[in-house]
Amino acid sequence: MKNDKLIARHRLDNGLELLFCEQGNRYFGDYHQVKVVVICRVPVDESMQSEHLSLPDLQKAKQLFGDQVEYRRELRQMAVAGDDVETVRDDLVRNFIANSGAYMQAAGFASRFIARKLKEHRNRSRLHLFKP
Repeated sequence: MKNDKLIARHRLDNGLELLFCEQGNRYFGDYHQVKVVVICRVPVDESMQSEHLSLPDLQKAKQLFGDQVEYRRELRQMAVAGDDVETVRDDLVRNFIANSGAYMQAAGFASRFIARKLKEHRNRSRLHLFKP
């Protein structure tokens, strides 16, 4: 995120914050790739304990990931004329908040997200054990 331009912030009802960073570029003539990266840092602490995430799992997640787990998603649209870049970028942000924001602001999102990341890590670890 060091070279990204922060273009918007959105606070969710559950206290999480969405950061929208622009990474687009011009790739041919007046045609642009509009790319917005959505970042949400989910804290790993005991308040996240739930039916989805036990205290031992939380402790394991903290050991593996540290104090936070990062949700990251790229939104992009290709072949955007120069005059339309700002409008398309704003639409990508607005549509993400309208569609995914409702899901992400649910009370259980953070604990489910941490549990999923922990499960993904365990699955990757198993794959490495059985590598021929």
